[in-house]
Amino acid sequence: MLKLILRDRIKNYITINKKRLLAHLIISIFVVFAVTLFLRTYFINYYYLALNFTPSLTERVFIVDKQTDIDALKKDDIVGFTYTHDDYPFYKYGESFIKYIACMEGDDLVVANGEVRCNGKYLGSQIKQDSKGNKLPQFAFNGKVPKNKYFMWTPFVKSYDSRYWGFIDRNDILGKAIWKY
Repeated sequence: MLKLILRDRIKNYITINKKRLLAHLIISIFVVFAVTLFLRTYFINYYYLALNFTPSLTERVFIVDKQTDIDALKKDDIVGFTYTHDDYPFYKYGESFIKYIACMEGDDLVVANGEVRCNGKYLGSQIKQDSKGNKLPQFAFNGKVPKNKYFMWTPFVKSYDSRYWGFIDRNDILGKAIWKY
């Protein structure tokens, strides 16, 4: 009995408010379409979504600002960049990475005897092989970080970063992470 009464009330409401319901549906579809178009146009041109599936950073999702003023970057900024090496079996040339800037142009960098130091501060050590037994390249350097170069790093001991492949170029930086989760 209750089902019949409820069904009749819904049917009556729809009959009486058909035009209003149709208007709400059309407006809702238009709003969803407009918001989607705006986000695709604006977001894709100025930002990109970076995902981190490794334990090298505690955060997993980043929004990277493509309009970043590269000259304003500083140490400990998290930046997205293009990986431009092809000497490691698990990452391909051109993949996007996200790491901290550990050392930058003009800083004193020493990567020797398995240890990494920037301006005398100990950053971590290099390991000889990854968890799958692959031999890792061992970047070595002692001097000032060259112009337009960055040494990228994360505190995770098994992070594949500049400890193994060296500097990244300024032109390979995609932008600074402005939001992380």
